[in-house]
Amino acid sequence: MSRPTQIAVVVAVALVGFAGAFVALGGGSDTPPAGPTPTATAPGETDAATDADLAAQLGCRAPTRRDPSYEARLETQPDPPAAEGTTFQVLVSRDGQPVAGARVCLGADMTDMAHGAVSEEAREVAPARYDASLTFPMRGRWTGTVKVIEPGQPAVAIPVSFDVE
Repeated sequence: MSRPTQIAVVVAVALVGFAGAFVALGGGSDTPPAGPTPTATAPGETDAATDADLAAQLGCRAPTRRDPSYEARLETQPDPPAAEGTTFQVLVSRDGQPVAGARVCLGADMTDMAHGAVSEEAREVAPARYDASLTFPMRGRWTGTVKVIEPGQPAVAIPVSFDVE
């Protein structure tokens, strides 16, 4: 294929991709995009109902907020966590009361190294007890979050850290 033909193919592919993204994001349409309708809030405030809708739609990808009324305790098998694989049992509470029926996600990364993050949506194995299995590319100190998404509530992030051996 000649050089001008290669350039023409690359330009055509780029234009098709751009057009597809433009249409997917609602460009050129008078119809509002599907999903929650944004509401006006004062600077620094958020609308809890909109945040809850967004959390329900996005699940583990939902933006989070800190809420000191939530706590997460991690139990691991094996103990301490092993790089080859560890099952985390996440026990979540709010104001000291167990949180059952939520979506819970566990994610961690090794901030001192350029490793990618590991994450998994946990499954509820008993009321307020959630299991997630993670495999780590390296031993060492890992930090992350337990994300809790209760029905009708904004997503909450609880910081966690642990050593992988």
